[in-house]
Amino acid sequence: MLKEISELILLLIAIAITLILSITFVIILLTTSVIITDNIRFISTMRVLGYHDAYVVKTVIGMYLVVITSMFAVGFAVGWFIFAKVLNIMALNGTVLPLIFPV
Repeated sequence: MLKEISELILLLIAIAITLILSITFVIILLTTSVIITDNIRFISTMRVLGYHDAYVVKTVIGMYLVVITSMFAVGFAVGWFIFAKVLNIMALNGTVLPLIFPV
């Protein structure tokens, strides 16, 4: 009985991870498409002026680097806080083994 439950949980985790990775891949593709569409004139102008591809890519990424870095930090902090709080609430209700993070 316990083995069947364990296998079911592992299957659900695998399905969840696959779904999350698929959604992440689509979001990255859409974001890349939007960035290229927004900067197509700039990229074309830089290429016509003779700049190397590496310089053009570095320039375009440089415009978004601060936003990407700050949003990653905020998202990671919020995700960790939510994860810790949900896990603590579940532990207090006896749903899972206690694993308390200091927040």
